[in-house]
Amino acid sequence: MNLLSNALKFTQKGYISIIFDLEEVDESKAKEVKNVKLVKRKLLIEIEDTGIGIKNEDLSKLFKYFGKLKDT
Repeated sequence: MNLLSNALKFTQKGYISIIFDLEEVDESKAKEVKNVKLVKRKLLIEIEDTGIGIKNEDLSKLFKYFGKLKDT
């Protein structure tokens, strides 16, 4: 949601593209429950936009925790 929100916020003109894909993980680990085959899958989401982008020095911050910690 954050990536999409930023794409909307920082793309003044051009486009925003969102691609969803479902990928099976391992068919051999499938389970059957009540005659229904359960297979693990991954949801892949790709967001591309023509916005201003992210500075190279900020790329390492992308998936780090950001927020307030509770006092203990």
